Amino acid sequence: MRPVSRFFPFLVVALLLVAQQLRAQTYVFAGDSITDGGWGMSGGRGIPASERNLTDLNHIYGHSYMMLVASDWQSAYPASGLAFHNRGLSGDKLEGLAARWDADILSLKPDVLSILIGVNDSSKDIDLQAWEADYRALLARTHTALPTCKLVLCTPFLAPVGRFGTREDYPVRLERVKQMAAAVRELAAEFQATLVPFDDLLESLPAGATPTWWIWDGIHPTAAGHRRMANFWEQCVGAPVAKQPVLPPSSSQAVNDEAAPPRVTISLLAAGSEWYPKHMYNGMLDYIAYGVIPSAVGRIRRIVPSGLYLSSSSVMECALGPPWGRAPSWVKKSWRPWNSTMPGWVVELLPAT
Repeated sequence: MRPVSRFFPFLVVALLLVAQQLRAQTYVFAGDSITDGGWGMSGGRGIPASERNLTDLNHIYGHSYMMLVASDWQSAYPASGLAFHNRGLSGDKLEGLAARWDADILSLKPDVLSILIGVNDSSKDIDLQAWEADYRALLARTHTALPTCKLVLCTPFLAPVGRFGTREDYPVRLERVKQMAAAVRELAAEFQATLVPFDDLLESLPAGATPTWWIWDGIHPTAAGHRRMANFWEQCVGAPVAKQPVLPPSSSQAVNDEAAPPRVTISLLAAGSEWYPKHMYNGMLDYIAYGVIPSAVGRIRRIVPSGLYLSSSSVMECALGPPWGRAPSWVKKSWRPWNSTMPGWVVELLPAT
């Protein structure tokens, strides 16, 4: 028999992960003016967090994509106790972010840390290898201090509009931004972080009524741009992990079936690719592991997207159950909701027989 001591490190990590799920999660957004959005009544000035208003809840988040994410999730999960902190600083570069890392970021002990930095570094020639090494060191510090913290790395971007996008140095600056975005992608893979490729998102948006519909000066998104960024961030990161099964949605969202036998309805939060029914089914193992669904609770009967909008074509029925395995053929048709901010799925279960 193997000594118990050999498994002790794994037990400690497992307990830390469980403890993280049992308490309210803290989200911290670090970055430059794109994230800052004038939070804490800064008036758009790049002033330290210690000099900002931390008590005026009307202005605590600013007006960036960060505020929209906080608004979406705190309103969707009012009993969760989710905490959000904006630590964007207008004009900041990677070097400045690193200098305030302990005081502004690590001190908040985030469970989820989102970083968007780089566009200001593109204003002058940089040593890309040194920039990437400094970024890597920042992530390593975070992993050492907060081993269970989920890292979310966002790619920087630049657009050919407005005063920054029409300057003579725009092509050179754009190339620097692209190189930094590539470095962020590599770091995300290296640290197993969630990647939010904002550069891809903004390049894929449809043309607006004006060239500055999404980004007005080449760097800063408009209100419409921030809305799309928030939706995209939520889609990439996934909704907060459910702490426990919640009550069924309103009867207007349920599927009418008076003849159906007694059943249990559980709301589950969809994360990333779990918007697709087949991935939701395969993801059941994770929910069982977390204890959200007992391993022998019964058979899945329906999987219904929850949220403001429902479509009868999205209802899926089955009569399969434990042991859970690969998704069968009936769930292989992908269905994607048009409302990307919908919180997840309602899974209807027949009692175990």
